[in-house]
Amino acid sequence: MADKQKPALGAGDVVIIIDGEEQTMRPTLRAATEISRMTGGISGAIQRCASFDVDVIVRIVTLGLNLTPNGAKALPEKLYRTGYSEITPTCIRFLGILLNGGRPPNEEDTDEGQNPPTNA
Repeated sequence: MADKQKPALGAGDVVIIIDGEEQTMRPTLRAATEISRMTGGISGAIQRCASFDVDVIVRIVTLGLNLTPNGAKALPEKLYRTGYSEITPTCIRFLGILLNGGRPPNEEDTDEGQNPPTNA
C-alpha cells in the first residue's frame, strides 16, 4: 500500500454557491471535530444532511467557511434563499473530504474493488 501524500494547498477546498455568490469551504480539523461531536460522528452528519437537517447544514457551512459569529448571522437566510436541496450535495461532498483527512478522494481509491478485472 502506497503512503498517502500530503495534499496540495487547497486540494480539499470545496466551492459552494450561496445566494448567487461563490465561496470556498476549507476542510480543517476543527470543522471535522465540531461536526463529529455535534452529530455523533461524520456519518451522522451525512445522514442528517440527507434528511435536510437545517441546523446541521448551517453549522457545516459555517465551519467550512470559517465564519465568525457575526459573519454567520446572515448565513441561515442566505442558505434558505439558495435552497437546501442545492446546498446539501456540496455539504455531503465536504464531509467526505473531512473523512479523508482534508484530501479529496483519490479516483483510484474509489474504484478499487468496485469492478474486478475480468479475463475475457
